[in-house]
Amino acid sequence: MRLIKTSTLSLLMLLLFTSFSNCSSAKQTNNNESSKIAMQDFQNNPSFTLGETYFKHWVSGVKGGGAGITLLIPIEKNVKNTVFDSAYFRGMKTKLEAVKSGYVANFKTTANQKKDIIMSTKKNAEYGNQIPNKANFPFQLKDDECVIRFKEDNTIKYYKIEKIVEKPRDEYPSAPPQR
Repeated sequence: MRLIKTSTLSLLMLLLFTSFSNCSSAKQTNNNESSKIAMQDFQNNPSFTLGETYFKHWVSGVKGGGAGITLLIPIEKNVKNTVFDSAYFRGMKTKLEAVKSGYVANFKTTANQKKDIIMSTKKNAEYGNQIPNKANFPFQLKDDECVIRFKEDNTIKYYKIEKIVEKPRDEYPSAPPQR
C-alpha cells in the first residue's frame, strides 16, 4: 500500500514539473521570435534619402474621440523605388501610408479613448471586452528614434531614424471658438 502511495505521488510530481517546463519553453520560443527582429542589422547606407522626420501629438476635441501621434517621414530620393511598409515608434507599430511628400504613420494612444470595459459577476457579461495587447516590442528605441520596415530587392530590411523632431501638437476643437 505504501509503495502505491509513493509511486502515485512521484508520478504526480513528475507530471507537475513537466507541465511547468513546457510553459517555460513556449514562452522562450516567443521571446526568441521577437528578438530575431531586434537582432537585425539596420541598413547604414539605404538607397533612399529622407528629409527631416518629425512627429506631432494630436487630441480630438470630443471626450472619448481619441488621441495619438502622427509621424511624417519625407522621402527626398528613392532610387530603387523602395516600398515602405511599417513604422515602429515609442513601443507601437503601424502601417505606413503614402502621401505626396513621403509616408505618414498614425499611432493611436490610450489618451482620450472611450473605455468600454464591462465588469460583471455574470458569467457571459464580459464577453465583448478587449484583451490588452502586450506584445513584445522588437526594438529598444529612445523617444526620438523610430524604425521603418521596407522591402527592397524582395528582401525585408530595417532602417533606424534618429533625432526625430517633435512639433507643436494639433488640437481639434469640437466647436469653433467663440468671438
